[in-house]
Amino acid sequence: SRSICFCNNRGGVGKTFTTFQTSCAVAVSNPSKKVLVVDFSIYSELTCALLGGTASASPFEAPKGLRACRENVPSEKRVEGLLRALVGGGDKASSSRGLFGGLFAKTGGGSPKVDLATFAVRACDLNANVPDNLYVVASAGAESFGGGDGDQPTPWSTFDPNVGRGLARAVEELSDDYVTVFFDTDHLAGSAMTRYALCAADLCAVPCPTDTVEFQRLYQTPDAAQFPGVESLFGDVMLPMYRDGLLRARVVKMIFSKVASNQNKPSVTPGGIKLPFTPNAATAAQMDGLAATAWEVVDKYPEFRPLFLDGEKTKREFVENVFAAFKLVPDLAKNVSVQNGVPICKMTPQTYTTVSGVTGSSSASTLEALRAEISALIS
Repeated sequence: SRSICFCNNRGGVGKTFTTFQTSCAVAVSNPSKKVLVVDFSIYSELTCALLGGTASASPFEAPKGLRACRENVPSEKRVEGLLRALVGGGDKASSSRGLFGGLFAKTGGGSPKVDLATFAVRACDLNANVPDNLYVVASAGAESFGGGDGDQPTPWSTFDPNVGRGLARAVEELSDDYVTVFFDTDHLAGSAMTRYALCAADLCAVPCPTDTVEFQRLYQTPDAAQFPGVESLFGDVMLPMYRDGLLRARVVKMIFSKVASNQNKPSVTPGGIKLPFTPNAATAAQMDGLAATAWEVVDKYPEFRPLFLDGEKTKREFVENVFAAFKLVPDLAKNVSVQNGVPICKMTPQTYTTVSGVTGSSSASTLEALRAEISALIS
């Protein structure tokens, strides 16, 4: 199995949306295999999308997919159960079957051995719109990630290297039935959950905006020491993990998200970024400038090179291999997709109505163009 996590140190850049679309597309492309998604975001929006949608009838009602999770997936089978199992909670549990039903057993020092597949729920059992070979280790928002304090930290509030190593081993030991494992994370790059994903995944994809300041915050956040929770993904999280021998994931793609396009024709920017669409000249120049900045960092500060899968390449090769883009998805298609839990790879031109009352349809040509983009991304 190959494994990939989607990370950034801010929200709203498209991590969850990209994880949702690419994981479902990989499942459709590999019908004889299984795809596993692990929802490590404290907001559980990926679980919502996969298990029925993010829409709710009122602002005070839980989204449909979150209700499905809470009503059908017991806590010991969700992410919090997985992490507790990895902590080692355990000699009692492994001998008496206890809370986790004997799902793990001690293997000596460090974290217990865990069968990740035992925590996987087949998403289509709760949402018929997703591929039937897609499985999720679900989370349920505050119900999963609440509790814990300074005296009694939870596995999701305090990073434990042994848990990270145990999770990596669990991913490695998945059967060959699983073709890919996806991890979604939240906006807190320094959180235990993001660090666990970086410990366990082979690859890291970084959806990012074309805003210069936000792009630079991937490398350094001047206020990180004074304001915990704003740590930069590369400089404050991945680099120290690499030095400590804890970083497994390497950045395979930096994906400019929500990019405005002129047409669906494939193009290459002057700087060498290959795109499945054609952006306007100003946007292309902005992306090229940020890609050049990324190369300048790995060129002048070699400690950053090991964070990238292709960090040893020349500038042109680095830009061509590392950078990609996902165009701005029309609001209607995006809203219907996530609110109804219908991935674009399964969407049709029919009229959809969300729980919140949004009604509409996307043309076949629009959906075809979006599917081509997703295919280009997963290839």
